[in-house]
Amino acid sequence: MGLRAPRRTDHSVAARAQEQQVEFLNHRGEKLVGTLTDPELDVQVNPQNLAQTPVVILAHGYMSTRNSELLVRLATALARSCQLSSLRFDFSGNGDSEGAFRYGQYRSEAQELRCAKQYIETQLGRRVVAMVGHSKGATDVLLYAAEYDDIPCVVNLAARFEVHKGVLERLGPEVLEQIEKQGQVGSRGTCCCVGVDQLAAVALPCILELRPAADVLQQLQNCAGR
Repeated sequence: MGLRAPRRTDHSVAARAQEQQVEFLNHRGEKLVGTLTDPELDVQVNPQNLAQTPVVILAHGYMSTRNSELLVRLATALARSCQLSSLRFDFSGNGDSEGAFRYGQYRSEAQELRCAKQYIETQLGRRVVAMVGHSKGATDVLLYAAEYDDIPCVVNLAARFEVHKGVLERLGPEVLEQIEKQGQVGSRGTCCCVGVDQLAAVALPCILELRPAADVLQQLQNCAGR
């Protein structure tokens, strides 16, 4: 079995929210698992209430899941205070979703955000009004906005400004040199956000994939210029 980001579930802060688990496919045909949270509306009086409720997509960070405390609290607050629905889902290789965990994957995860948006619009018949990303998920959201430019509101919660520095911090310059020469290397380290020891096989194509995504400032300039 390949490396996966751990599952972590804490629904205590969303005990009274209306939630349901949903599934949809990403661009590689892998099943992604999400949670749809809706405000407490009187659907018996008007069944169209939920169908007309706008949806916010929430994106989790590195080695995290849709059930991180931050995303659960955000989903609950959006439902209770703003009367907004939200969809938070596990990126491939994380949590309950299919696929292997891979370092990087910014472009791929931006495509998965697009799959989530299309699922909401085509399968649920509802409208996406915003995307909110935290940490690595925030970088994914910014890349999505630059690539597709079809979301009216994007919220960045602590995206890394210079992505390549994160690679150096987690892997170190000597590991990057080995990757350039050998194509891949095993790297053992600790992920502080989940407190687990991970063994990641980091491949050269992954590092190459990071390079076009590394300049977040340029991506923001692209968005501002449209």
